[in-house]
Amino acid sequence: MRQTTLVSARDNSPLRIALWLWAGCGLAALLLVPALRESSATIGWLPFWLVVAPFMDLLLLDRVRLMALPRALLVRARQRRRPARQARRHIRHRRARLRPLLAAFLSR
Repeated sequence: MRQTTLVSARDNSPLRIALWLWAGCGLAALLLVPALRESSATIGWLPFWLVVAPFMDLLLLDRVRLMALPRALLVRARQRRRPARQARRHIRHRRARLRPLLAAFLSR
């Protein structure tokens, strides 16, 4: 059941397309028309209504997917870990072989 909710959250509904267009046109309008960067007496702060509000609505539409994202990242990180290896014994006789060679090298 969770799979269907994640897939339905990604669809390109007309509302989602309209919000992306609204945000894109609002951002372009803010960059091109300096008068839109001010506050209006009837509407309020125009950059909020032109850019911030559409992106907040998009976040609300994607809330199911956005809430599942941290869990998916944690599962991936857990799967990437190497499996635990069995502890091995340290070999001490390797030093015993190296001592005569080291002594011969240092005596030169």
